[in-house]
Amino acid sequence: MLESKITFENALPVAGFLTRSGNTDGGDHRHEYIRSGKLRVKPGAIHRVIDTFKTDMSLFLSSEPEILSFLIFQSLDEADTIITWERYSSQISFDECMKKGGTYAKLMEKIDSLVETEGMTGYRVAGGYLSREVHTVEVL
Repeated sequence: MLESKITFENALPVAGFLTRSGNTDGGDHRHEYIRSGKLRVKPGAIHRVIDTFKTDMSLFLSSEPEILSFLIFQSLDEADTIITWERYSSQISFDECMKKGGTYAKLMEKIDSLVETEGMTGYRVAGGYLSREVHTVEVL
């Protein structure tokens, strides 16, 4: 069961995919890890960040088959804000993707200087329900 209220965001999808073609998971979602994030970027930098995601996305997705969904949204309510929705086959797969030097880690390093704040919420399946974990990083 989720431990907080669900918040709906008014946002425009700008990049990504909901599911991979040829997905053969058979509907077994017991081990999946889902991460939702909100990145507030420096004023005027949002299009550079979105373009970086679009340019590098196919490279890191082709090298990270355990990423099952990856969506990027531009907030329509908050200026200079990007929302991400990521779905991984497991928490372990997510941890592997985030390792220093990995393709996804390199993408995030490219935009790091443009990000002012980053808030991430992770969800994993526990007892048939989503369990919430919160991680917020303030970039000074």
